[in-house]
Amino acid sequence: MRATDREQAILNEAIRFFAEHGFEGQTRELAKRMGSLPVTIFKFAMSPYENWQQLAWAAVFLITAAVLALNNLHAAELSWLEPEWLSKLLGLAFHARRIGSIEAFLITFDQDAAYDSPNFLWFRERYPRFVYVDRVAVAASARGHGHARRLYEDLFARAKAGGHTLVTCEVNADPPNPASDAFHAALGFGEVGSAAIHGGAKSVRYYAKSLTG
Repeated sequence: MRATDREQAILNEAIRFFAEHGFEGQTRELAKRMGSLPVTIFKFAMSPYENWQQLAWAAVFLITAAVLALNNLHAAELSWLEPEWLSKLLGLAFHARRIGSIEAFLITFDQDAAYDSPNFLWFRERYPRFVYVDRVAVAASARGHGHARRLYEDLFARAKAGGHTLVTCEVNADPPNPASDAFHAALGFGEVGSAAIHGGAKSVRYYAKSLTG
């Protein structure tokens, strides 16, 4: 298949998937349609041919669309994102990773990020240097495989390499999220505070993990 035809095929598949399923679509099904995009992206992005580079951008678009879909399936825990806001977050990120085509993802910021989340600002008012986990999600079809733990362990290594000694996050207290509380406790996070946000519509517990112990 010619590169131009392949590019159009990827874009058409992305449009077709979201037209059929919207944000309710299973990310595993999307992954099947995406195929081995990481290999495609690298191969085509490094090519000297302009149309191959355009194909790489099409593949990046498809992966970004899949991250957006997974995020918005968990909007109650993570907050809803529009495409332009997701692009901004990825541009600000200290560390962002995904597993598989899009079985799970994580986005983090360091203390210098130009980010106005009340939870991020709570930590910045109290700690001079830290890495903040803004959002992490695992597709329902991919749970039980240790993906969230792998993402966090990768983050801990990246944070240490960057000279950081503290990783922070928040977990909903109302509505409660006991599974996330237990998960973070098992990773060594401890509660360091709490707050009511969004005019009292939600309350959260703040957690931190030292990387020096």
